Amino acid sequence: MAKLLLQAMILIRLKYLPKFFDIPLCIIFNSSFSSGIVPEGLKIGQITALFKKGDRKLASNYRPVSLTSIICKIMEKLIRQGIVDHMNKYGLFSDRHFEFIGGRSTGLQRLKVLDHCTEILDNGGSSDARFHISV
Repeated sequence: MAKLLLQAMILIRLKYLPKFFDIPLCIIFNSSFSSGIVPEGLKIGQITALFKKGDRKLASNYRPVSLTSIICKIMEKLIRQGIVDHMNKYGLFSDRHFEFIGGRSTGLQRLKVLDHCTEILDNGGSSDARFHISV
């Protein structure tokens, strides 16, 4: 509980006092990016089990989740954005890639597949599909 309270206090300070934290964080992040070394404090996470569905007594109905610091999450977002920007700049994403790209969702991917199948059927072709439904 104390860790969650500390994380909440850090988040509030980062949100409402950004000018106070931006230079120190910038120094930490740039140092880490240039050296390739992540500060030890950012590597620490608390692993907890998150309930999915079903019987709460079965371990298989839980998935592990790593709770990391707010600062670590900010750093992860910066790294992710740098990778995505690089891949966009050099056209490394396929038109068929939908996940983790802004403006493209897996829902849109499903619609694109449905449109493709419909077009095939409209042109007299055939399409096979196999669905797996778990209960």
